[in-house]
Amino acid sequence: MDCRLSWLLCGFAFYLFTFPQIARGGMTPETIRGYYHHTAWTQKDGAPQGIWAITQTRDGWLWLGGSFGITRFDGVRFESIDFRPAGSTATRGIAALYSTRGGDLWVAYELGGVIRVKQGKPEAIDSFPGLPEKSILALSEDGDGRTWAVTRDQFWVLEGSHWTNAGSEWNLPPVVPIVDLTLAADGCLWVGTGQGFYVLRQGSRRFDRSDNVPQGLTTMGLSSSGHLWKRDKTGYALIEEANRRADALPAIFAQLEGSSEIFARDGSWWSVDCPKGVCRADPDDSAVPRASHTLTDDSFSAEDGLSSNRAMELFEDREGNIWVGTTLGLDQFRRNSFVSVKFPQPLINLSLVADPKSGIWVGTDLSYANSSDSFWKIDPTPTRLDTFNEPTSSVYSETDGSVLVGGHSKLWRLTDGKMQPLQLPPTVHGKISRLVRADTGNLLVGVEGVGTFEVVGSEWVRLSGDTSLGERAPRAVARAVDGSTWLGYSNNRILTTGSGRFHTYSSSDGLGVGRVQAILSGSPILVGGELGLELFDGHRFVALQTGRLDDVKGILGLLRTNDGTLWIFNSVGAVRISATEFKRAVIDPTYRMQTIEYDSEDGLPGGAEPGPLDTKLIEDKQGRLWFAARNGLAWLTPSAIPHNDIAPTVQIQSIATSATAYSMLVPPVLPAGTRNIEINYTALSLTVPSRMKFRTQLVGVDPQWREFGNVRKASYSNLGPGKFHFQVKASNNDGVWNESPATLDFVIAPLFYQTLWFYTLCTAATLFVLWQLYRLRVHQLTRQVQGRMTARLEERERIARELHDTLLQSTQGMILLFQGFAGRLKRPDPMRDQMEVALDQADRLLNEARSRVNDLRAIAPNSDLAQAIARLGAELFADGTAVFKFTISGTPRVLGPTIADELHLIIREALTNALRHAEASIVEAEIEFGADDLRVRIRDDGNGADEALLRDGAHSGHFGVQGMRERAQHIGASFAIWGRKDAGIEIEVSVPVGVAYGPKATRRGWIRKLQASDSKRR
Repeated sequence: MDCRLSWLLCGFAFYLFTFPQIARGGMTPETIRGYYHHTAWTQKDGAPQGIWAITQTRDGWLWLGGSFGITRFDGVRFESIDFRPAGSTATRGIAALYSTRGGDLWVAYELGGVIRVKQGKPEAIDSFPGLPEKSILALSEDGDGRTWAVTRDQFWVLEGSHWTNAGSEWNLPPVVPIVDLTLAADGCLWVGTGQGFYVLRQGSRRFDRSDNVPQGLTTMGLSSSGHLWKRDKTGYALIEEANRRADALPAIFAQLEGSSEIFARDGSWWSVDCPKGVCRADPDDSAVPRASHTLTDDSFSAEDGLSSNRAMELFEDREGNIWVGTTLGLDQFRRNSFVSVKFPQPLINLSLVADPKSGIWVGTDLSYANSSDSFWKIDPTPTRLDTFNEPTSSVYSETDGSVLVGGHSKLWRLTDGKMQPLQLPPTVHGKISRLVRADTGNLLVGVEGVGTFEVVGSEWVRLSGDTSLGERAPRAVARAVDGSTWLGYSNNRILTTGSGRFHTYSSSDGLGVGRVQAILSGSPILVGGELGLELFDGHRFVALQTGRLDDVKGILGLLRTNDGTLWIFNSVGAVRISATEFKRAVIDPTYRMQTIEYDSEDGLPGGAEPGPLDTKLIEDKQGRLWFAARNGLAWLTPSAIPHNDIAPTVQIQSIATSATAYSMLVPPVLPAGTRNIEINYTALSLTVPSRMKFRTQLVGVDPQWREFGNVRKASYSNLGPGKFHFQVKASNNDGVWNESPATLDFVIAPLFYQTLWFYTLCTAATLFVLWQLYRLRVHQLTRQVQGRMTARLEERERIARELHDTLLQSTQGMILLFQGFAGRLKRPDPMRDQMEVALDQADRLLNEARSRVNDLRAIAPNSDLAQAIARLGAELFADGTAVFKFTISGTPRVLGPTIADELHLIIREALTNALRHAEASIVEAEIEFGADDLRVRIRDDGNGADEALLRDGAHSGHFGVQGMRERAQHIGASFAIWGRKDAGIEIEVSVPVGVAYGPKATRRGWIRKLQASDSKRR
């Protein structure tokens, strides 16, 4: 493995990107400790030991190889992967890893064996014959998509599905030590051998030998500008021929495998070939060779936090992070947003002021710790002002370029690097906490425990603006654009002075920040304090809000840059609010501004230090922002803050019940009765995984997307059976979202009582019970109706008998008696004539009474309604005044006596009306014996009826229609009548089958329907 550390191949290309020089312009040279954030993972974190192969597939997984086998890493969890078949005794040790531009992963095992894992998916593995049983030291693609493999002294190429030795056919020496191979930005494949450099140009099948001859074993590296470098025992320098040909650099080129030395995209060269740990240098891409020892000028070892002093592999991922594999774990280096200033000794309690020309001045106040204080000029490195060691509690930059420095009962003026003491009255004794010029040009001085003074000439006059402020000194000061001076106090008050006038603002004016700790002049004026952030609208203070409530708590510094961006420095860290967000909040203070937070993960050494000391956040003439934090001083250049534009790839890893986890190869079917599930997922962004955010939705359960913060699993309970669709998406550390969510479809099998057939069976059973209840009710109602009708018929029969046996017989006797009397009278006798007329009327009355008595009598129980109607029609229309037609459809059936009698009476009434009133020429009667009901229709072509008769059923003392409707209602039938003037009338009576034929008829109704349907088809 030591051999590998000295000449492990590297084949890579990089994003076309150079970190902005403004980030380091005028400052100390970049170093690993100052400019990079370091994180280490060791065995206690689950990291493997002895990592000598690193690559990243296109989906974002970081793959680690070594004697332990293969492990993949998502920035949070290490997951061991075994690509060997189950039960195989072959070694799992890895010789090399390589990821293709298409997303495939090539794995070379120790002692021989190479496989291709398509798209990094363990279930899609290919292997190809032809390679010798030797360790593969390196793999690479060429510009035409062929794959190349390197053993210690031979070169192999995969074309189609077979490996072949690339020797003289490709213009390569048959046996030669191969040191390195690199795919250049223009698609040319470079090979470093013990005899020189060879290059395979895109579209060619022949290697050309380069004129550049290495001095011994050589490694190569591709810089961010597309230039190819070599490194041998003399140092490192550009390969001239590659430099001339690197004129077709693509916009994006990612590193495909790790190496012992790499060029990072910021132009720096990283190497593990160091006495200890990892080292870094800044080649300037010039053709001037550089000595090898310059790589050791900036190193990082176990003493600095590296997982081990034996570093073996380097890799830069797609987001620009540098990864180091060591004998004891894995390390990451990523660009910090902030750069910490390194003092000879740790310094805190700092007061900052920008120098009018360049850099800043920094003073300390360590009096509470009985330590020696100091005053520093930082430009570009910290330089101490040796002549000054007093505690500094406040600083103020004058318009003439000098700086006023306040201390403990002392005041100085700094001019051209020299401190000049200023005279203070003997009555002024205390720490000078704030300095500011008023609109009059006089200096306002805040002294702790004493109050605020205005220096008028040589006199110090106590400021008399608000007696309630007493001896308090202001904690924040600012000059507004209108020239007025604003002084903020710890008791939630602000005093303004200008043009000789004073005004005090308090909670009655909307001020509610508590302890006022920062005032930012401008339009509008902003006030920050312990409890929040507020703007002054010219009359009152209005609170501003952010998405995270803590962003506007504990504010100790406010600053607005030229582009309108608002910076907040609070007790937790720094907060950035874009100009667009701030303007929207000014218009609508209820709007919650979206923010970007910075903390120790970005290189900021803590939040703002609480206390009465002066300014915590300033901007210098070069546009850098300086932050006096709890644990030191740091700066950043806003225009050069690293921003991660790569949206993370989201993958769902498993779905699990309380008993089993299920594979994602096929849509899982969970067991019947599953109620609670857990879905595990991840997102592949390696820069700051702790700042990633997730949104999930289980369609049909979640009405909308749910925010899950950085939680990488979703749990659901009380689920029922069915098909489900789950989706999840994520954002990276800079809030860039992957808008194409990862999805999972799964099924929860139903228990037997949750199946469709069970529901169908229950529904059928319920319907059957309801139908039986309905039939029972219909039977009961029918029996009730029939009982009432039978009672009515019996009563009518009794009345008919009584009338026949009494009234009719008596009337007949009286008529016979009077006929006898009339017979005794001789003709012509007027009395006899009158008696005969009266007897004729009595005969007609008797006949009509007999007819009515007959109406009271029911049709015989076994009589046929059809026959009764036929006889009735023949009798009524025997004189030929109208043609009577009678038709029957369906199979005639025996009706209940009550139903038959009522129908007979309805039909008789209808036919009689047609005969007497309609003046019709044709009268039709029709009976339809249906499967669902019995229908009777009477129609004529007579003079019709008016709308009143059709609507009301009676008029002018005639109630025939109304009587028919009532009879129909009594037997549970429906009655309908249609007609119009001079167009005839049609009457229809419809009787349900259960009423017409009795309850038993409904049992056979569905059979008759089927028979009727079948007969129609025939």
